[in-house]
Amino acid sequence: MSSRQLQLLIRPLVRGLHPYVPGEQPKIKGLIKLNTNENPYPPSTRVLAATRAAVDGRLRLYPNPTAQLLRDKLARLHDCRTENIIVGNGSDELLALAVRAFVEPSEGTTGLRTTRPRDLVVRGPVVSSSRGPVVSSSLVQYFTPSYSLYPVLAEIHGAAQNAVPLCSDFALPCLAELRRGRRWDFLAALTLVTTPNAPSGRGYPTAQLEELCRAQKGVVLLDEAYVDFAEDNAMRLALKYPHVLVARTFSKAYSLCFQRVGYCVGHADLIAALHKIRDSYNVNGLG
Repeated sequence: MSSRQLQLLIRPLVRGLHPYVPGEQPKIKGLIKLNTNENPYPPSTRVLAATRAAVDGRLRLYPNPTAQLLRDKLARLHDCRTENIIVGNGSDELLALAVRAFVEPSEGTTGLRTTRPRDLVVRGPVVSSSRGPVVSSSLVQYFTPSYSLYPVLAEIHGAAQNAVPLCSDFALPCLAELRRGRRWDFLAALTLVTTPNAPSGRGYPTAQLEELCRAQKGVVLLDEAYVDFAEDNAMRLALKYPHVLVARTFSKAYSLCFQRVGYCVGHADLIAALHKIRDSYNVNGLG
């Protein structure tokens, strides 16, 4: 079978994908890799001791399928219930699960990038209620520049995209600007906001994020991968608004990229939806 024939066995959407490109992996000893924001300091000595102690006969066993013990401790930390938390293979997995759980693929498209919702052709349905349209069910929305994985996840899922530029100083546009420019879609099925922003490092006031969350009709996921380096955080929004999720990771501040552990906090119904589509043992036991 020729390469061309093999290509025909692959879904057209996948053939046309531009994959996520990880940061360069130079082989220079002692190099601090800012391109992937690896912490130059080692993890806690208590973490290292716990990991070493767990390298024993348990390696032959499957881990708890829902990371129950970690979820219990995170629930106590954030003053919520265990049902409000899902643990993932890094926060990247949770971002991917959110796209799959809350966004319908755009029928007949490989994903469409645009900066103007009025020009956007969304072939998926608009979910409605007796009061009119609620969400544009096929649309993933985010600011730019931000995490370069967002458009890749949308394209993999075959979802439409709306990438809206940040202000010139990397600030979030205010609601009046978003409404005036008609570039932003308040009905987007899933809105992803990196806070603090990467790559700029700019933090956003929780009050401004709350205004945006209140205006959105679809799910809002606040990606707080770098929140431990900021003066403020938006965790309370995930526990206040049923359509808001907050994602965090142990990779950055806690120097645990190697373990690939992240988590998401939100309303039990949204968290349950994410649990339905995750892999059965998605987090390893050492993690």
